[in-house]
Amino acid sequence: MIQPDDKNDMKYLVELLDDENEQSASMAMAELLTRGSTVLGPVLRDMQKSDNPRLRKRTRQIQHALIARSRRRIFMQPPERPISLLTGLIRLHLCWFDNDKQSFVEKQWRDLESEYRRAHPATLREMGEFMRKLFPDRPENREFHPDSFCIGAVIEDKIGSDMIFACIAAILSSSTQNRFSVVRVGCDTALADRSGCLLFPVDNWQLYGGVAEGDPPPVLWDTQTILRYMASVLYVSAVASDGFRYLYTLGAPLAAAIGENDLSFLPYPYGDGSGDADGDSRR
Repeated sequence: MIQPDDKNDMKYLVELLDDENEQSASMAMAELLTRGSTVLGPVLRDMQKSDNPRLRKRTRQIQHALIARSRRRIFMQPPERPISLLTGLIRLHLCWFDNDKQSFVEKQWRDLESEYRRAHPATLREMGEFMRKLFPDRPENREFHPDSFCIGAVIEDKIGSDMIFACIAAILSSSTQNRFSVVRVGCDTALADRSGCLLFPVDNWQLYGGVAEGDPPPVLWDTQTILRYMASVLYVSAVASDGFRYLYTLGAPLAAAIGENDLSFLPYPYGDGSGDADGDSRR
């Protein structure tokens, strides 16, 4: 419950949102965001009704920041039970395309499932033909463009990495008797059936009977490894493009996965460059 002094502070901060000085308004927004969505909810609803376009615009910015923080918390929290690969991929998409609605991405997936059920590919070869027809552009395995790892963008644009396409095919098959697995073969990602046959998206969905004699066997990609890999790709993309907007959204869960509570150990400007208690900086 907001105390009297808090109400005065909130009123002052809301007034600052209408300041022509962007820096003052940004500082007010940052302070308001510390109050949390429960306290801010009623205030933001009132601000949305304002006739002042500048105030409405900054209200939307605060709401957007609250949504992004909520998604980050969900992504960081250890689930009560292991999340599905599809759920993880949708969450990653929403971390990067943070203006998208979850319901929209979920509808994209349902539409794709409908296509799959109509085609009903029963074998690995038929799956390759289905994917080649639906996504005619050959997937890449060495292009680290972030859109190529975001499931909603890949379904819409029909362009993506071999990893994301292998994941899509594996998830589609998971509801059938012929379930396929995502595996790593050398530097490439492939889809494998129970007999050991391999389907390579990067090779235009070419089917092989298995690895060549003497070559290392395929390595299974489990859900957790896939999601960490894709989150790492998106994080590197954010660093390379100075995408400060995404660094904590993607970096925080990655840091948590290796036992770090924050990103302060990263070099400036992404962190403060602090290291261990003994003063040695981490790399």
